[in-house]
Amino acid sequence: MLKADRFDVIKRATLLCASMNFLLGVIQLAAGFIFSSWALFADSLHTLTDIGCDLVIYIAACYSAEPPDKEHPYGHYRMETLASMLMGAVLLVIASILIWEVAASLFFDTSITGPIIGKGLVAVACYSVIQNELLYQYCYYRAKQIDSDLLKATALHQRLDAFSSIIVLVGVVFHEFGVEHADMIAALIIALMIFKMSYKIIRDAANELIDLSVSQETYDLILNAVENVSEVRCCNQLRSRQVAGSIRLDLMLTLNRDITLVHACEIKEATRKAINNLKLPVIDIVIDVSCEEIKSDPAS
Repeated sequence: MLKADRFDVIKRATLLCASMNFLLGVIQLAAGFIFSSWALFADSLHTLTDIGCDLVIYIAACYSAEPPDKEHPYGHYRMETLASMLMGAVLLVIASILIWEVAASLFFDTSITGPIIGKGLVAVACYSVIQNELLYQYCYYRAKQIDSDLLKATALHQRLDAFSSIIVLVGVVFHEFGVEHADMIAALIIALMIFKMSYKIIRDAANELIDLSVSQETYDLILNAVENVSEVRCCNQLRSRQVAGSIRLDLMLTLNRDITLVHACEIKEATRKAINNLKLPVIDIVIDVSCEEIKSDPAS
């Protein structure tokens, strides 16, 4: 898939999620107050923060699509990583506030007053589950299609929203059977789920910012492909880093003695081809060669 098409997919998916989340968030917020439900109120805040996150993702996708320039010779891919980290930080703050507020309500009885109307909550929660699951399936399919960590984070976020609504349903059912504070306990579970998801998003983004290498399995796969290239004696150095769902590689190859410069270039090209044949998301390969002597090609 072309780079322009990749970011077009991200932007379209983001706009779809933002518009649907806005509608759902307004419905949940109103229902949370009308039906006096802490769980639905927490779920509405979670949904409405998605809109801000979707906006950040949209802006990041626009900037990430920019070609390399003098100030950014390696491109703008890390904008996706920064956006993911910002999205995780926002969710972490929201989760912390919710945990504090719900815990205070449980211990100091500062919860929203008024009766909880089960049927109304069930209708809103069911609508939320269906919408978020559909958005998850769509975003995750697109994320796998273009290999975007940012879109995968968005998809997982939608799945988390679906689970949150299921917890709201469970809280309503237990409340209807007379379980005290079931609604607030459901809200606390939702807040803890948001906290855990935000931690995972921040951790993955931080790993990219510090140039985390590929997994050992992927490393061995690349190394084996390189060392199977004809006339490559060994690969002295193989360094990798992950950036926005893609991989960058730096290699140092030891070649046979008495090889011409033109032949050395052909081996480097064969090495690139061998790596590309692995169908990994490699976007940049830098190859250096080492041997005791490289003779200049007489024809060059």
